Amino acid sequence: MRSFILSRVGVALLGTITLAGFATPNQQLYAQGDTKTAEKKNEDVDKAEKAFNKGQFDECLKFLQDAEKKDPKIAPARLNLARFFLTVLRSNQIDQNARLQVFQMARTNLERAVIENPNHPECYLEIASIALSEFRFTETILACQTALTLAKSDKWSSDQKKIFEKEANAGLATAFDDRGDWESAKTHYLAWKILDPKSAPLMQRLAKVYFNLNKADEAFVELTQAKAEDPTLDPPEVAMGLLWANKPNKAKAEEWFQKAITKNPKLARVHQAYGGWLLDTGNLAAAKISINQAKTLDPMAPETQSLLGLLARYENRLDEAEKIFEDLMRSQPANFFASNQLAQVLAEQTSSPSQQQRALQIAGVNKDRLSRNPEAWSTLGWVLLKVGKESDAEQALNTSITLSNKQVAPDTAYFIASVLKKKDEKKFSDEIRKYLEGAIAAESAFIHRADAVRMLTDLNSRYPKKEEPKDSKKEPEGEKKK
Repeated sequence: MRSFILSRVGVALLGTITLAGFATPNQQLYAQGDTKTAEKKNEDVDKAEKAFNKGQFDECLKFLQDAEKKDPKIAPARLNLARFFLTVLRSNQIDQNARLQVFQMARTNLERAVIENPNHPECYLEIASIALSEFRFTETILACQTALTLAKSDKWSSDQKKIFEKEANAGLATAFDDRGDWESAKTHYLAWKILDPKSAPLMQRLAKVYFNLNKADEAFVELTQAKAEDPTLDPPEVAMGLLWANKPNKAKAEEWFQKAITKNPKLARVHQAYGGWLLDTGNLAAAKISINQAKTLDPMAPETQSLLGLLARYENRLDEAEKIFEDLMRSQPANFFASNQLAQVLAEQTSSPSQQQRALQIAGVNKDRLSRNPEAWSTLGWVLLKVGKESDAEQALNTSITLSNKQVAPDTAYFIASVLKKKDEKKFSDEIRKYLEGAIAAESAFIHRADAVRMLTDLNSRYPKKEEPKDSKKEPEGEKKK
């Protein structure tokens, strides 16, 4: 299970990058990103959209070419056709077989767009957008660097150049950030900030980079500025607490959370963050106090409810946890934390096959929707094990481990140990022991810690750890006893 505090770091400080390919279809048509112009000229592409929706792709391309001739600010027709296909993909409303076909159509048209328009920055920004979404950072960097070079041409207006440069620097900063190349990320975040000086999400990202460069003071300055630009953000003290929690440094995290509580004692968000961190570190008694304080201040907030559901799981109040996560999922269908938790709770109801099948359905949807998310695969593996599909469970859990770059989360380690035990405990005893010892040694709390300890104790009693053979050293000839 992904920790509550790390999910907050992801939301609060990592954000979502938006390259050229992620605008709405009509906005995408305009290379300079002028949404007002896009709305005004909407009628120019109505015919293209209608033709596309009917599957008349050649007709769609003709209409897009006509629109491009009428307005030089419009992006290349072939690129826009590729974007129409990509919009279908991003809607998540088609099955896997259709997705593969649509993706191939998108890639084919994008490649042709580059051939037809080799000097247009937007073609490379679209390539970068796809590569970034698939975690192909080298391709993202190369495509954005090409776009940045092409953006210098005098053929583009100052507005177009600004958009191209902003998008390219955004892609470069994000790719270097995800690589952990903090200096390069900082360079491009700062270049991006010059073009977008009031972007609060950008300031949050820059704060994270400064923090990873051991410049906590600069990070706090950026977070303070971000809060000034967007009052809905977490207080900067909370954001600093999250950063220190992620490092992890318990003493510093505690220090900053206490600063946040002192400064904002009546703000539910502060108690949510602190309570989540206390849960993750295994301090259930203190966590319960903070979570109840958040409940008093903002009882129906999704984060308060998420914490109450998680606390109920830790305290084995599964019916209550199920109801909380069910309600959250109903009100927020895209809430991964809630649906993921619900799938795990339902899977453990061994006396109710129908509930387990529902867990399998929820976990499968999450896996399809977030196919690069290791936690989605991990939960799917656990549910598959619970419904008796050990082979599929092992495959899903190994996918989770691969996607997490072999950084095995404690819950995932326990899940795969459970699969191997079911498979052949004696044969795989050493592997099971390795996974369980790793999970138990982790500093972070996890739901199945007690189960992992019991499993390891039982394993060691029946299949004790083999002693390492001692090297037998021969005595030198001259030292043999006579």
